[in-house]
Amino acid sequence: MIARFQTERKRKLRVASASTFALHDSDSEQDDEDALFLTHKGAKIGDDYDQLNADGPLEDEDDTEEGRQMDREIVNSLHFGGGKNDADAPAPEDGSGKRKTHKEVMQEVMMKAKLYKAERQKNKSTQEDATEQLDEGFADLRNLLEFRPTRANGKEILPKEPLDDFDKLTREFAFEAKAKVTERRLSPEEAAKKEHDRLAEL
Repeated sequence: MIARFQTERKRKLRVASASTFALHDSDSEQDDEDALFLTHKGAKIGDDYDQLNADGPLEDEDDTEEGRQMDREIVNSLHFGGGKNDADAPAPEDGSGKRKTHKEVMQEVMMKAKLYKAERQKNKSTQEDATEQLDEGFADLRNLLEFRPTRANGKEILPKEPLDDFDKLTREFAFEAKAKVTERRLSPEEAAKKEHDRLAEL
């Protein structure tokens, strides 16, 4: 029973994998056409696609006369208008009804730049003053936060205690001269040979 089940499974697997990549002409071409087809906006593209194109595109909301008029208004208002001679340009903000000349606009721009620069310099000087005050206050605060005894006017704050005998010996040993390396001691035979060589040279 299990062997039959396994063989049936293998057969189905072979058929499924073979049909996945099979490009064969079968009698059921109609079934294949219904299974695979191209779509455009959810509609099946078939033989009548050329007929659809011949009729022209469908009319959208933007293609109406009102949509085109709205597009023209947006272009005129948002795309910088027509320059100096633009009749649709908004009226100036001062309410005089007269447009500003190029010279007036440039003078206004320069005046705003000078005001901005003066304001920046004022802010910078006030910030520098505040920083100096904080620095002075921090120096006083830092002196209060010092926990270790320091020298004030060249004198130690804590009195110096006299050294006891142990401290004296410790310092003496620390600063004592160290023994230097010398030649090793010669054995009596080596000493005799060295002396013999010395006498032979004389």
